[in-house]
Amino acid sequence: MSSREDIPAAQPTASDGASLPAGGDGASLLGKSIAGYCLIRQLNGGGMAWVYEATSGKWPRRLVVKLPAGGRLASEVAKRRFDREVRAVAELAHPNIVPILDYGEAEGIPFMVMNLVDGLPLNDWLDEENPVLKVRLAKFSDLCRIVATVHREGKVHRDLKPGNIIVDKDGELHLLDFGLVGSRRHAGDITAENAILGTPNCMAPEQAGSKAKVDAQADVYSLGVILHWLLTHRYPIDFDGLTDEERWWALRHKPPTKPSFWNQNILSELDELVIRCLDKDPAMRPADAAELRNRFQEALGNMKAIEAEWAEAKVSRQDGGLARPEIPVTVKCLIESAGGAVPLKSPFYVERPADRQFLEAAIRGESVILIHGPRQIGKTSLLARGLQDFRHSGRKVVLIDFQAINSGVVASLKSLYLHLGYEIADQLCVADSIADGWDDNRSANTNFERFLTRKVLKPLAAPLILAMDEVDRLFPQAYSSELFGMFRSWHNARALNPDGPWGKLSLALAYAAEARLFITDLNQSPFNIGVRVEMEDFRLPDISDLNRRHLRPLHSSGDEERLYGLVGGHPFLVRVSFNQLVKENSDLSGLEANATAENGPFSAHLRHAASLVTSEGSLVNAVACLLNGKGCPGVESWFQLRSAGLVAGDSPAQARFRCKLYDRFFRALLAQRPPA
Repeated sequence: MSSREDIPAAQPTASDGASLPAGGDGASLLGKSIAGYCLIRQLNGGGMAWVYEATSGKWPRRLVVKLPAGGRLASEVAKRRFDREVRAVAELAHPNIVPILDYGEAEGIPFMVMNLVDGLPLNDWLDEENPVLKVRLAKFSDLCRIVATVHREGKVHRDLKPGNIIVDKDGELHLLDFGLVGSRRHAGDITAENAILGTPNCMAPEQAGSKAKVDAQADVYSLGVILHWLLTHRYPIDFDGLTDEERWWALRHKPPTKPSFWNQNILSELDELVIRCLDKDPAMRPADAAELRNRFQEALGNMKAIEAEWAEAKVSRQDGGLARPEIPVTVKCLIESAGGAVPLKSPFYVERPADRQFLEAAIRGESVILIHGPRQIGKTSLLARGLQDFRHSGRKVVLIDFQAINSGVVASLKSLYLHLGYEIADQLCVADSIADGWDDNRSANTNFERFLTRKVLKPLAAPLILAMDEVDRLFPQAYSSELFGMFRSWHNARALNPDGPWGKLSLALAYAAEARLFITDLNQSPFNIGVRVEMEDFRLPDISDLNRRHLRPLHSSGDEERLYGLVGGHPFLVRVSFNQLVKENSDLSGLEANATAENGPFSAHLRHAASLVTSEGSLVNAVACLLNGKGCPGVESWFQLRSAGLVAGDSPAQARFRCKLYDRFFRALLAQRPPA
């Protein structure tokens, strides 16, 4: 155990002859003596064990005494677990595993005695020293070597975490706390007694269930978490602010974040090794710590790579290690193109509730997932990010972007299906071509479905997510009812035969326009079934967070509120605003003054909005009504303006401009128009 100087010591007040308290919180035993060991300082009062610094005439050294939490009142399960730990550590002879010097029972309380290691837990040592990557990687190799000894002896630690690894004054690692140790031959012996044991940040997903097999690959998962922590000073899954139920769900289902997302110096080989260790399926991980150490050293060219310049860098720490993107250090890094999808490794991506909703729906394998929101709200970015996570989890993914398809392809169903077939085959590396089996005597729908079921879905071992972006481009086509009716039929076929080929398929559709404006019978389409994910604007706290990531070009919370008042939470306008503030080194007053100027920062966006509105008299009339505080005069105009991202509100009567910028711009624009 480690020594800590921040816990007050207690003076001895009792001898072996005095009766020990029955229970309490552990502090009640301070100053007492158990089997000749005087408990002078409490080092840990956790839910599973009480740990004390102790002195004894038997041993002229600093000692640790460990008792099961609850003392004499500890449950029989806790006492059996304690006894198992004693026996396990006694069988493990390794200089980096703290040995047991003595054990027994006094007044009904089991105890064990160990040397007190003069050092710090790994997480505290990292906080104090902040060593370069080279040192961190060497420590991880040493840790794998120690855990490999545990695995060779047929045991599983089950609670590997930075707090159970001590770095002594000479820099040597020592592994502690075998309270959850189990046998690789009897993998379920602990979880049968208690459904969930371990530390959520570091425990493997299979430890969150009472019947799952827990073996050496659970330790490999924990080692992957520790490696991620060493590389980034962050955990791969952010549990901050989650309830217990949400935490267990995230552990079992949420994909981890790659280390390179936080630290771009990380070698791709290390990146992939961490993700492999963190796979939800134990069978996909290295078999044990020895295999992990071999793969780790291979990824580093037998450790030669740690002599390179990248390994001399320190790991950036901010906000106490909270999982937030690194702040770039140059103006160039602070600017991203505001148009199109946000890059996957962007430090400026803002997660919103829709991200989790999409993730949950896809993991559940919902047949239809509808991602809906106005233009430039971030649908494509959400889709790209979610699909990247699914690829890492072993699922198959196909993405079709209808914005990138030329008009000739969407002119007819046959040309569309041929294109989709080629894209699907290419992205999944399917050798068969849809053209080879096309039969003009059959309908286009039948041809496409035969290819999809026989050549794509049937051979697949993993689920497939077929994602289609900008799908509203197909709404005006004459064949749209036939196409979307087919999508609806897939959902029905899956419901009737979930074990058939359609049971492997999830369809994700991203769109802005209201489907009901184009599709006469929604009951013959996928747009009133499945899970609907509604994209929402940024909130004020998101603006504050982005301001921090951009090195605070807005100097106060009042400035953040002013920007929020100008552009609302419109993601595109917010990104343009921060780019302008950073690139031009301008202040907020200048941004506000030039917001609607002809050559201002938002001019191209506003010209597009003006072109859309002025193309239809009904929309001009609707905008005039909005400016007069009357809402939209009709449902259709409200749908059109909302799909375009110009208005917010849940009904025509509640419609309002999405932000103050639009109000200012259209007020000036209509004032210049001659009266009708």
